[in-house]
Amino acid sequence: MRDLIQLAVIAVVLIAVTAKALHLGRDGTNKPAATFMLACAAVLAFGLVLELQAVTPHLDMALGDRWSYALRHTVAISCAFLLRSAFLCWVWLPGDSRDRRLRIHTAILVGVLTLRWVLAGLGTDADAAAALQDSAWTAAPYSAAAVLLYIAYMLYCAVSVTILVGIWARDPATRPWTRRGLRLVGVGVGFIGLYLLHRLTYLVLALLDAAPGYDQYLAEWALIALGAVFTSLGLATPLVATTVPTAIRLLRDRSAYGRLAPLWAALVTVRPDVIMNLRPNWWPPQLHQIWDRLSLAGLDQRLHHRVIECWDIIVFLHPHLDARIRTHTYHQALADGHDHDTADALAHTAMIHTALEHYRTNADPIPTEHRARTLDTQTTLAANVTWWTRISRHWTTV
Repeated sequence: MRDLIQLAVIAVVLIAVTAKALHLGRDGTNKPAATFMLACAAVLAFGLVLELQAVTPHLDMALGDRWSYALRHTVAISCAFLLRSAFLCWVWLPGDSRDRRLRIHTAILVGVLTLRWVLAGLGTDADAAAALQDSAWTAAPYSAAAVLLYIAYMLYCAVSVTILVGIWARDPATRPWTRRGLRLVGVGVGFIGLYLLHRLTYLVLALLDAAPGYDQYLAEWALIALGAVFTSLGLATPLVATTVPTAIRLLRDRSAYGRLAPLWAALVTVRPDVIMNLRPNWWPPQLHQIWDRLSLAGLDQRLHHRVIECWDIIVFLHPHLDARIRTHTYHQALADGHDHDTADALAHTAMIHTALEHYRTNADPIPTEHRARTLDTQTTLAANVTWWTRISRHWTTV
């Protein structure tokens, strides 16, 4: 059960990894900060995998208890380092001051990790096993020293990150969704702080032979899991909040673009020169339809162009647009039980379809008094897309 919950936590962390990977590709992104955050989420996911009950015993057997314990501490310490570095890069402007802080932070990390592995080398597997399996800290002096070192560094990072989160969240220029994400990160760091304080308290009580009777690691695992979830959600929230609406808009534009295709393809056959081609120059012209169907590049602009191209053809076909056909079809559609919008779409479809056939057969233009007045009564792109998709929906059935 514990591993299932932890796998769900890992999934949340991987969502944060994906979000930050996408964040790196956006223009105007703070690349150093986003890179540190991506690395932090990835290392956190790796660390949580190492803590799975299905993984840890094999790791202990392969490396030995003391080296396995040192490795897991190294992953957690590195995650804290990366998170603090990310917030340093967000809060501090690029320059000597930020670079100096990063160098100091890196030097502290190197010193802490060096000392941690020295303690692992001085200790024994029995020392680490006593700490890990029985919480018998009095029988594990080197592991106890390593844990105190670990707690000191992690608390230093937690306090630092909390301060940096507060500075960033209070900035008036911070966007609302970023501020919400920062609050989640603050909650996550708070849970990690509780985990560290609990570990310190338990260790001190154990050294005084007054350790509580409950399972130390189960309580700490719950706090770590909550901290990982809230921190990951906080890291992902700003990008998810902007990416989800963008993705919805992209899917909506792609759907509209595809629904316009039958009508647009029929219209541009009479004036292919109106097509504003956005296909990359390196793409083979004979494969244009494949690119047009699959590519999402510049889709909003391509949709806008497709609407403009349809209107260009309507202007060209105006001498053949017979208002009488539109009126007759409209009233016939109403008589058949269609609503106004559907009847209007059917009427315009029939008129445009007939005008296209007249042009192709070199028929005489419609007398001026029977020509349709301007059809362009839509004032926004969305209204234009809605109007044209209604017509395209009935194009192949008229």
